[in-house]
Amino acid sequence: MGLNLRLNLFHEVEAPDVFGLLAAFYRQRGARLVPEELPDRRYDLHHRRDHWCVLDWDGGWEWQLRRAAQLLSPSD
Repeated sequence: MGLNLRLNLFHEVEAPDVFGLLAAFYRQRGARLVPEELPDRRYDLHHRRDHWCVLDWDGGWEWQLRRAAQLLSPSD
């Protein structure tokens, strides 16, 4: 049995801002974010609590694209 956690923490950033950047990132690549019922196929974005907003990535193996999405900043 293994553990697979992929989390991003965003300091002093609101969830709608994170969602907007992710949506723009995938839109530029001809894709879009859609609702997903299966936990191992979805991203869970949690609203900011105190200073932190959390994005829980799904368990997929497509790491190169996801890493590019993680490094996206508002100035891109």
